[in-house]
Amino acid sequence: MTIKVASLQLNAYDVGQSDLALDNALKMIDKAALDKPDLVVLPECTFPGYILGLYGDVEEQIKKTTKALELFRKKAQEYEFYLAVGLAENIKGRFLNTAVLIGPQGEIIGRAAKSFLWHFDEKWFSSGENFEVFDTKFGRVGMIVCADARQPEIPRILALKGAELIIDLTNLVTSDNQPDKLSNPQCEFMLPTRAIENRVWMIVANKVGIEADTVVYCGRSCIISPEGSIIKMASSNDQEIAFAEIDLDTSKDENNFTGHFTSFEERRPEIYKIINDNYEDLPISVYLKEGIIPEDYSSYCGLVQLNKSTLFENFIKIVSVFVERMALKNAKLLVLPDMPCLNNYINNNMLTDSLREIAIKSKIHLVTTGTFNVDGSAYKAAYLFYPDGACKHYYKAHLTDDERGTFVPGDELVVWETEIGRIGVMLGHEGFLPEVARCLTLMGADIIAWPVDFTNDYYKLFARTRASENRIYIIVANTCGSGASMVVNPFGSIQVSSFPEYEQAIGMQIEVSLARSKNVVPGSNVIKDRIPSAYKELSKY
Repeated sequence: MTIKVASLQLNAYDVGQSDLALDNALKMIDKAALDKPDLVVLPECTFPGYILGLYGDVEEQIKKTTKALELFRKKAQEYEFYLAVGLAENIKGRFLNTAVLIGPQGEIIGRAAKSFLWHFDEKWFSSGENFEVFDTKFGRVGMIVCADARQPEIPRILALKGAELIIDLTNLVTSDNQPDKLSNPQCEFMLPTRAIENRVWMIVANKVGIEADTVVYCGRSCIISPEGSIIKMASSNDQEIAFAEIDLDTSKDENNFTGHFTSFEERRPEIYKIINDNYEDLPISVYLKEGIIPEDYSSYCGLVQLNKSTLFENFIKIVSVFVERMALKNAKLLVLPDMPCLNNYINNNMLTDSLREIAIKSKIHLVTTGTFNVDGSAYKAAYLFYPDGACKHYYKAHLTDDERGTFVPGDELVVWETEIGRIGVMLGHEGFLPEVARCLTLMGADIIAWPVDFTNDYYKLFARTRASENRIYIIVANTCGSGASMVVNPFGSIQVSSFPEYEQAIGMQIEVSLARSKNVVPGSNVIKDRIPSAYKELSKY
């Protein structure tokens, strides 16, 4: 079904100017109505404003919302469209930062309260714990509020409940000083990732300007397809309306880049149970309390990018040369790509013996893919070779259609203890599943090694998002092709990247202490501020 949507990017107003904010929002709704949209989306805290603590009693400010909501309901009824608006509300004695979905008859269809509170939100708001999907005449709709998109569990639950479209009401902030170039990690890579991994349309509405002389909004209101394409994006500094016609049936389509690997059918909820554990019961809760000397956990780590057509008999020789050269640079960890020539367990002993010898000689930890044969069953595997000759392995738990014809899936995720930090691993398409990197993080991973063999660059969005949402390092080792290999830091920035077409080894200094700090900003901790009791949907099977 095709519908027209309108994302209203509004000027920011202080709470003391809430009447002006309301008047402006209503006028922008009138303007949008001229194009006859089916759905209109307004930003987070359109009324009375975002920073509530500056102008008198917060409860008194929120009381005004009741009247404002009635006016928004009348607009939806007048123009006979759906309208989503962000409000500060008092719901049964709790102050909530809500998204309210209003129907074409002015009826309230549903609410979603912001769950992952941002920075100083907790000074006046409580966290929401319910993630509902609402039926409309054009399909099933979920709603999130701003920082909720940073927590992979929340959009994922909505998608698992059948959402075809997720409305994201935001107050995305920035700190740049060039008004026409303002941005935010969510605009750059996190929101497209959410659309792709959950196979949903994303409709995002933000503000522009400055509130209370301290909070700068980045604009960039946008409409994103289930394939991560930004169909329409507003500017970073002007009040405007982003319109687009979208086909909701495409949310049911298989994403082209994933081939026969889908982000829902390939899930293994039985191995995601750690997602529902309370913080105190998580391995990471112990590790985050450990005292570390940053210099002792600072090491040069990287990857080797190889030609995918390399034959097995040449693989060891080429790897040996690259490892020797990276040893001269004092590398402590190298990740190798997912090489087609290693998908044969007949060569397993030769592979492990050779790489063990290389690891011992170079004093480098090596991560590679391979196969493992146990009692006649073949597993797609990843190996970690230690400098002392020890070897550990991981059996790939999520297989593609092609792999299922040859391999048996593993039944658990793993994190390996090393002297340079804790290393998790995900293979190929597993990085497209938000549950995998999240579980590895909860198990205590500081670094995730991600060996791949991809010919497009979609995975760059995922690498940056996985790093940022979990505050960990991601090392992506790819084969030569149209993509590239890279190391991504816990802030989601690509710190070093290869030339796509060359065989090459690259690395950078990894500071594990950065991966042990899970605060995005004060008051927003990606691990401690999760609400695991609300995430039961993710481990249902």
